[in-house]
Amino acid sequence: MYTICFPSGTIVNAGDVAFFSRALSVLRRESGAKTMKRFETRIACASVGVFIWLGGLYATIRGLLYDESALFRYGMLALVVGVATFVIALNPLANRNSRK
Repeated sequence: MYTICFPSGTIVNAGDVAFFSRALSVLRRESGAKTMKRFETRIACASVGVFIWLGGLYATIRGLLYDESALFRYGMLALVVGVATFVIALNPLANRNSRK
């Protein structure tokens, strides 16, 4: 069994179930690093956009392979919507402009 002792005097035992998460949280606390928010809506929207894009890519390729024009068109529409959702959700300028 291993034990890590940090400069602040905090001791973390390797036998703990959450050994690595506890060690990282102690390191973050001691380094003064800002922690990330638990849930951000824009990241969730970007994830949905990526899944829409992947579905559109599948539909587009299937429409091309099996000569289904409606499936191809809807796949292309899903590609555009998915990429647009991803880009709009993770636009760094929107976050910068909202602080002003």
